Amino acid sequence: MFRLSDFFIPTEVHELGRQVARYRAVVRTLLVVSAMAALFLPLYVGFVAGASRLEIGIILGCIATPIIGAFIIRQTGNLFAALVTANLLGVILGSVFAFHTGGIQSFTIPWFLSNLALLGTFGNRRFLLIIGSSVFLAFAFLVVSEVVGVLPTVQLSKSDQMIGFAISGMTALGAVIWGAYVVDKARDKSKKRLKNALANAEQANEAKSQFLATMSHEIRTPLTGVLGMADLLGETELTGRQRNYLASIKESGGFFLEILNDILDFSRIESGNLQVEAIDFRLKDVVEETVSLMCGKPETEGLSFEIFYSEDLPEGVNGDPARLRQVLLNLVGNAVKFTAMGKITVTVNAIESEASHYLFEFRVTDTGIGMTEEEMGHLFQPFTQVDSSISRQYGGSGLGLAICKRLVGLMGGKISVESARGQGSTFIFTILCRPLIHPLAEKTADTNHREYEATRQLDILIAEDNPLNQAILGQMLSSLGHQVELAEDGNQAVDLVKKGSYDLIVMDVRMPGVSGPEATRIIRAMRPPKSAIPIIACTADTLAEHIEQFKEEGMNDVVTKPFRKGDLLCAINRVLGEAIHVSTGIDERLQPKKQAAAAAPDDAEIEALLKRMEFPQI
Repeated sequence: MFRLSDFFIPTEVHELGRQVARYRAVVRTLLVVSAMAALFLPLYVGFVAGASRLEIGIILGCIATPIIGAFIIRQTGNLFAALVTANLLGVILGSVFAFHTGGIQSFTIPWFLSNLALLGTFGNRRFLLIIGSSVFLAFAFLVVSEVVGVLPTVQLSKSDQMIGFAISGMTALGAVIWGAYVVDKARDKSKKRLKNALANAEQANEAKSQFLATMSHEIRTPLTGVLGMADLLGETELTGRQRNYLASIKESGGFFLEILNDILDFSRIESGNLQVEAIDFRLKDVVEETVSLMCGKPETEGLSFEIFYSEDLPEGVNGDPARLRQVLLNLVGNAVKFTAMGKITVTVNAIESEASHYLFEFRVTDTGIGMTEEEMGHLFQPFTQVDSSISRQYGGSGLGLAICKRLVGLMGGKISVESARGQGSTFIFTILCRPLIHPLAEKTADTNHREYEATRQLDILIAEDNPLNQAILGQMLSSLGHQVELAEDGNQAVDLVKKGSYDLIVMDVRMPGVSGPEATRIIRAMRPPKSAIPIIACTADTLAEHIEQFKEEGMNDVVTKPFRKGDLLCAINRVLGEAIHVSTGIDERLQPKKQAAAAAPDDAEIEALLKRMEFPQI
C-alpha cells in the first residue's frame, strides 16, 4: 500500500520536492480508511444477520469514497478538494447508514466518527469548518429522525447490535492507531526537518563567520603595512609638503578601514554575532571626544560645532561606549559630509532617570542640504543613499545608517530623522544605559599620537609570516631599545622558545604550518618559566567570539590589525603588569598639518621620500 500511495501523488510534486511527505501521508490515510471499510464489509455481512443490499451498498460506497479522494489528488494535486470530497461523501453515507441501523444509537457511529477525525487531522480551519458543519447537520438529522419516529421499522436484534458495535469499535480502533502512527511520524519528520534546518543554519553561520574572518585577515594584513609604514614615516624628519602627502595617505587608509569595518559590522549584526558590552564610562567624554575628532578634519573648515547637555545628565553610566561612539561618529560624520557651511549641534538629554536605568536622547542637527520625505523613506536601508548622485559626489558604502539603526536597537533604543530639503537635518536616537556598577577611574589620555620611551629593555620574540609586518613590528619595538628576534611561523617560534629566553612574544594568529593558537598551546605545555611567557596575539581577525577563543587558548591579550604603536605598547604594559612604556608627551610629528594644496612632486622628491622610509635591518 505504501508503494501504491506514490501512484496518487502528482508528478510535479515529486519533481519540485515540496511537501511530498504531506501528500504521501494524506494518500496513505485515505487508503487506510478505504481498507478499514473493506474490512468492515465482510465482518458485517458475516456476523450480522439480515444485512440488506442497501447496507452493503453503503459500505461499498465507503470503500470507494477515499479512493475517489486519492484520484482527485492525482489529477489536481489539491489536498483540500480531495479531503472535503471524501469527508462530505463519508458524512452522507455514514448518516444514511446510521439512519438505517438505529439512528443516533447506531453501532456505526464510532467507525463513522473515527474515520472523519482521522482525515480531519490534515485539514486547515476552513476544512474543519465545512466538515464540522456537515457532521452537525448529519447528527441533527439523526436526532430529529429519532424524535419524530421516522426510523425504519426493521431494527437489528440485540445480538446483532452488539456484534455491530464490536466490529465498528475494532475498525475505529484500527483507524485511531493508524492516526496516532501518522501523527507521530509527522511529528518525528518535523523534528528531524527542524533539526536539519537548525544544523544547516549553524553551518551557514559558521561558514559566514569563517569567511568574514578570512576576508578581514586578507584585507587588514596589507592595510596594516600601509598604515604601519605611514606611522613609521611620520616619526622621521619630513618637509611640510611631505607631511601633507603623509596625512593624505593616512586619511585614505582610515577611510578604507572605516568602510571595511562597516561591512564586517553589518554582516555580524545580520548573523546575530554582534553583542553590546556593559562598561562603566563617562557619557560626556564619549560625546566630546567624538566631536573633537571630527573638528580636527580639514573638511570641517567653515563649520562650527556646539554641544548641549541637559542639567540632570549623570556623569557616568554603564553601557557600550564603543558602539555609542560608532553611532555618533557616523551621524556627525554625515552631518559634516553634507554641510558645506554652517553649524552642527549635538544635544544630549536624559528623558528617563530611574533607579534601574537611564534613557538618553541624542540629537545631531546640521544646516546642510537636507532631504525630501521620499528620500527619508529608504534612508536606513542597507546599501542605499539619498540618490545615485550622492554616491558619486560624497562616497561611502551606504551601510552607515543601517548599522546605526541596528546598533541603536541593540542598545534598547530607536532612531529617526527630521529633515526638509535645503533646511538641514536632525537625526534623533535613544539608548538605554544602566547606573554605574563601579566608581569611574581617572581619565587617561589618548595613547595614539604620543612619543614613548621604555623603562627597561625587553627580549621580544615576534612570530609573523608577513615580511612587511615583521619590519613594522621590529622597527617599532627596536626603536625603543628592545632586543627583537623574528620567527616566520608558529613552528619556528616554538623552536626558538625552546632554545632561548624571552620576556614577551608577539604572535600572529594565521601562519602557515603551525598557527598562532597552536603554537601558544605548545608553549603553555612547556615547563616553567617558558610556559608562563606573556603572549600577545596580533591578528586581523576582529570577530569577538574568535578573540575570546584566542584568549581561552592561552594568549594573554589581543591587538587587532591595523594597530597603532600606542595600542601595542599599552598591551605590553598590561600583560607584563608594569609601566614598561611611558609617554613623554604628544608627538607633534604625528599630527597632520593644515597647509595649502601642494604642487605635484617631481621625480627627485619622490625618490628622496622613498629613501627616508628606509629603516635599519633587523
